[in-house]
Amino acid sequence: WDLETFELVSTTPPDMFPLRAAAFTQDGTTLLTATDDGMRVHGWEPTRVHDHVDARGAWGRLQDVCELPGDAQQLLVASARDAAVSIWGVDVAMVRPWGESVGPAAGAA
Repeated sequence: WDLETFELVSTTPPDMFPLRAAAFTQDGTTLLTATDDGMRVHGWEPTRVHDHVDARGAWGRLQDVCELPGDAQQLLVASARDAAVSIWGVDVAMVRPWGESVGPAAGAA
């Protein structure tokens, strides 16, 4: 949304899975989202999904996503399954737009 004119600027395509978390990167150029099936990296101008890190089966239902501060070059995602909580590190060099995607579960550590 344009906050001066209150007009819609852009949208992303609908997703099959509910949004669990959203966070902007530190530089404000990218939006990270977590859903039941994985993490997406969104950009704008033009609106696009840079990458999708598939989490089905391995991570469980994602609950949160963030970028580590400073020069860590890591994204963190947290999931919960039954009574277990897991935290996963994702190397940004394995995720577009920072690096090259390596397929499903790109860069999962």
